Amino acid sequence: MIDGRIVISEKDPRAARGYDLYGAVAQSAGLVWGGSWRSLKDLGHVELRRSGVLRGATPTRAAPP
Repeated sequence: MIDGRIVISEKDPRAARGYDLYGAVAQSAGLVWGGSWRSLKDLGHVELRRSGVLRGATPTRAAPP
């Protein structure tokens, strides 16, 4: 919140600083931060990557009983 408004644009230097802090905390917790990606930056994105989990896999549903 800046001046009573929600600001999410990284073009605002105060919001950009918030994203940098968010990314630092996320990475220190072992998460992958979208702001560190080489191509498409996604400053509000974090994810937990686990070995053995396929990237982009579609979840399957169990068969009904």
